[in-house]
This record gives sequence, C-alpha cells and structure tokens, in this order.
Amino acid sequence: MRVIIYCRVATAGQAETDPLKDQEQRLRAFAEAAGHDVVGCVCETGSGLSLDRPGVQDIRRMAAGGEMDAVLALSLSRLARNTADLLTLGKVLQENGVGILTAKEGAILGPVT
Repeated sequence: MRVIIYCRVATAGQAETDPLKDQEQRLRAFAEAAGHDVVGCVCETGSGLSLDRPGVQDIRRMAAGGEMDAVLALSLSRLARNTADLLTLGKVLQENGVGILTAKEGAILGPVT
C-alpha cells in the first residue's frame, strides 16, 4: 500500500527539539514493518484545531491526484484535534479512495488493508 506520512507539532518551540523528525522516523519504521511503501511525507507546525493548514491542503491535493492509498499519522490527534474536522477530512479522503492509518489506533478508514 502506498502511504503518505503526515507529521505535525503544534508550536515552533516543539519543532526546535525536532519531534517532527522523530515522528517521521517512527512512522517510516512502522510503514516498513507493515510492508507499506512510503511515497511522500508532509510535516508541518501548527494547531490541529483547524483544517486550514498547508499540510492538510497538500494531503487533500495528493488524495485527489491518486498519489496514495492512505495517510499514515502517529495518531488521529496529529491530523485533527476535534471530531468534526477529523470526520470532514476523512470524508474527503474516502471520496478519493484514500484511507487513514495511524500507528496508535490502526486502520481508521478504508481502503486500508
């Protein structure tokens, strides 16, 4: 399965200690262990309280372009901090045949296998 890794931290102060790199490394290891092909990575700093973030817009564009089968994040909270936004993003992804997979919660939306 082709996955795009998505990493996010809330504040620039967090980014200085490089948790983005740590998230990416953990997710690359997770993908490799599961036999998934990492075809890209989107990392950003910003609040998860809105979907109006450049990285989320990149994910939407890539999904519409058929560039991936799933978005891989450390946890659902990395994608969105509230349920309504998560459902909105999930619907957009699912309409494009893209699932959500997290290292913490597992497969959330199909077509993840």
